[in-house]
Amino acid sequence: AALIVRGSTNKEICLNAGGCHSPIWIDTLPNEFNRNEIVDWNLHYYVTYFEFSQGSALPRAYTELSSYDSELNKRGRKIAANIKNVSGKPTYYCLIDKYTPNADLKNDKCPSCGSNWYRPVKADAKGLDTFEFCCHDCLLLKDRFEAEYLPPDGE
Repeated sequence: AALIVRGSTNKEICLNAGGCHSPIWIDTLPNEFNRNEIVDWNLHYYVTYFEFSQGSALPRAYTELSSYDSELNKRGRKIAANIKNVSGKPTYYCLIDKYTPNADLKNDKCPSCGSNWYRPVKADAKGLDTFEFCCHDCLLLKDRFEAEYLPPDGE
C-alpha cells in the first residue's frame, strides 16, 4: 500500500497510510527514516501553516505551502523519496492549494511532469482516489482547501 507525506498541524504526524489515510506516528518509524529530519520539516510546515492561518505572513506563507518549488516542499519531496527508498512502498507527497470556485480544474497540470492530473472524485472513493489531483508517475498529490483569509486570485 502507498504512503502519503503531507504536512500536519499535529507536530507528531505527517505520514499517512495511502489506502485509509490512517496516521503513522513519526516516533514509530524505524531509525532508517531519519526521524529528526521528518520532525524538523513537519515543525517548519506547522509554523508556516500557523502563520498562514493567522494571516500574519500572507502571501509568503501561502507561497511556501503551495509552491512546488518552495524550500518547504522540496524538503518534503526529499523526505517522501527517502521513505520510498527505505520502505519500498510508493510514497506520495501532498501539495496544498486554495479552493477556487469555478476553477478550470481539467486543465491543471502536474507541476513536475506537466501531465494532466485532475480526476473527479467519486462519492465512494477511498485512499488515493479521494484526491482530485494525483500523478502516479511523479508520486504527487494536491489537496485543495477553503481559505476565506486569502484574497481572490489576481488581487
